This record gives sequence, C-alpha cells and structure tokens, in this order.
Amino acid sequence: MECYARPGMLARRSIQSLIDGASYLNPEQIDRFVQHLNRNNRDSIDAEWELIILTALASFGTVQHEPDLGGTARLDVRFQSPLVTFVADVRAVSDETYDRENPVDHLRQELARYAAQLSGEGFQGGFNFNVGGQYGNARKRPYKTKLVLPQPHEFRQYIFNAGFHAFLNAIRSDPLQARHHVANNDRASVSMVWIPGPGGMRSVTHPAYKVAHDTEHNVIYKALRDKSDQIKRVGDRDPDELAGIILCDGGCDLLRMVSGVGTVSLDQIVKAFLRRTRTVTFVFVVDTHYRSWGPGSRKLAFEARFWAKQRTKALETLRDKVSEALQGLPVPVRSGLNTMNHYEWATGSDKRLYSDYKGDVSMSSHSVEISLRATIEYLAGRIDRTEYEHAVPTDWLAQLRRSLDLGKRVSSVSITKHPDRDDDGLVVTFGEPDPAMSPFRAPTRKDST
Repeated sequence: MECYARPGMLARRSIQSLIDGASYLNPEQIDRFVQHLNRNNRDSIDAEWELIILTALASFGTVQHEPDLGGTARLDVRFQSPLVTFVADVRAVSDETYDRENPVDHLRQELARYAAQLSGEGFQGGFNFNVGGQYGNARKRPYKTKLVLPQPHEFRQYIFNAGFHAFLNAIRSDPLQARHHVANNDRASVSMVWIPGPGGMRSVTHPAYKVAHDTEHNVIYKALRDKSDQIKRVGDRDPDELAGIILCDGGCDLLRMVSGVGTVSLDQIVKAFLRRTRTVTFVFVVDTHYRSWGPGSRKLAFEARFWAKQRTKALETLRDKVSEALQGLPVPVRSGLNTMNHYEWATGSDKRLYSDYKGDVSMSSHSVEISLRATIEYLAGRIDRTEYEHAVPTDWLAQLRRSLDLGKRVSSVSITKHPDRDDDGLVVTFGEPDPAMSPFRAPTRKDST
C-alpha cells in the first residue's frame, strides 16, 4: 500500500492538532482545509500557512474565516478584539514564476542525466556549466534579470543539438581530457566544461534572477497589489476596521535577500507599497528562520516582520501579540522552501512517500533509542534494508549487534512518545547475558566470610 504522507513545515502530527483545535472553522471549511493539505503540492503549503496564521490569531482574539461582507470577494480572516479589528488575507509567495521563466534547474537535471549516461558507459567525469543572462535595470526595461535559456521542450533544438552530441563523442574518444562546449545562439547562452574524474554534476553559475531591481516589478509587490485589489472587492467594512496583508514564505528568496548594488530589499518594497496604497493599513511577513537555543544548538522558529502606514499603540501591540502567538505554536521542522522542494520531489517517479523518520538516535551502554516507525515499516516489508539504514544509522545498528554478540538479554522494549514530531522512539534496553544467546555460566558467587 502506498503512503502519501508528505511532511510540511510542521510535523504532520502538529498540523493535525491545529485542525483538531480549529473551533473557528465550520465543518465545510475544515473539509476544504483537509482536502488542500492532502494534495501534497502548492495548495498544501498555502493551506498550511493559512492554518498557522488563523491559529495564531485565534489565540488572542475572535477569528472568522472567509466572512461574507457583501462583496464579490472573501478574505481569509476577520479578526476582532478589544485591541484592534481588521480584515486580512494570507498569501504564500514563491519564486515559481521566476523559475519557470529561467529553467536552469531543468538544464542541471539534463546535464546530470548525460553525465550519468557517460558514467554508465565507463567514462567518469562531470560538467561545469555557466548560463549567460540579460540583467535587469530599474530605469528601463527589462526590469527583471532573465537568463538566456529556452524552455525545456526547446533544449534539444538550441542546446542538446548536433554540436552537443559531437561534444559528447569527443569526450568518449578521450575521456581523460577536459573539453569545452558552447551553445550560443539567439535563444541560449550556455558554456559547459567536461571535467574528468569521479563525480557527476560539478558547478553551476548564472546571474541572480530572483533579485528585485526596483520596488514595483517583483513578486512581493505584485502579491501585495493583488491582495489590495481583493480587499477592495470584499464589501462594506466597519468604519474602524483596518485592512492588512499577511505574506508567508512559499519558497521566495526575496524574503531573506539582502539588497546590493542595483537591487532593492523587502523593506524598501513593502514601504513603497504602503506609501502608494489607500486600502491597506499594515503588512505582516511571516516565515521561518534559525534561532540559537544554546551553544551549538539552532532550531527553526517562526518570525513575523511588520510594517504599517502609521505607528499607533494598537498596531504595535498587534505586532507583539502576533509574534508571541507564533512562538506558542509547534516548532517548524522545515522552511517553506524546503517544504516546496519536498512537494516537487513527490511528483517525481518515486511514489512511495513517507513523512520524516526520527533522525536523531540516543544510545547508552545499556540501551539504544531508534526510529519506531522505520523499524516497524522495515519488519512489515514496506521499506528495504538500504532505506532502513538511511533512517537508522549503521553505527547504532552495530551497537545493537554488539549487545547481541555479547549474549545480552533484551530486558525491556519501550516507546518514547514525540507528539511534536512524525515519529516516536523505540527504546531497546539490554540486561544480563541470556542463556538462549550465550554459553552457560556459573552463577555469581558471594565471597564467604
């Protein structure tokens, strides 16, 4: 039986606990959330972010999801409290459009496939490659940096054509010699080098195409503008009801990118939007980042950054309350970008999909704690030995073997619960030698006095 249990930003058990506690949702809304979360694609991360934000807000106020205010559009949240009342919409922003326009990852995969093909023929080596680009300019078009690459269905015509296959044949004729090939035409600017030796793909260089060169022509500003237009269509709001936008990380580099020469930052983009809008009062950006939890220990945590058209006591308190509520949620296990990478991997050829196994293993001289779910799935034949040893390191399995080789008895087997993770610990404790597994021995004698 296949298991489509993909992990999200939170452990799946944590996501389920948010669903179970969502008293602010009606049954139909819960059903829709469940359907989206089970799709294992971009819909899932959008739904997970909405659930995270709604849960955080519900912890210190009254939340309505998709209220009907009489207009042609509905928003994700209407929040009411003695502190402040507002409507807002949640949007997970991503670099999906940039990646679709600049398919360098597809090119990397294709070159890796050719390197694997050569390896299968006995020729060891890999490719370095560089892609040229047309740089964006804030003062004139193009506003965005664009790689000189065709779409993947055109690769064979413009990159992997007769010239490239002559390049491959030259490699086959003398695989120990480094070779250079260029695909340079009106649709492609790709320079590649064959490097002999162990390994497949080596390095990839190209202009940074996800940066913003001006405050308006970028994915962040577009998301803010789209949501502002949506807020205008919701209908009649109360006179003192504010309007906000909550942007979340669906795999967007610009949320963490530092501006440089010729580029602008997230802070500049949001401030420019708030200066121009008459509809939106505040913007939250919520994503994950690593926090230090002591010497040598870092864990992911949610972080909220806040911008407002004016500084008021109510808005500053709202900022603090949201930040505090996010810290009260379960700890995220991966970032939005890593979550999207997992979902994209799930659409590949490997359809036997599982959520995370317990990665850390604890061990003492008498016991070892390993992944319970991986062990059960291995015993049941759902995963093979290779997959099992990815979940349970061979060093710890060797410790189990040593204890058995010494003839030790398994004195107890217990389970350590980890409700905030997607796996529990199987604890095996060893005691005195077991005659079923070791030579007979004389009983331990007490010295006579």
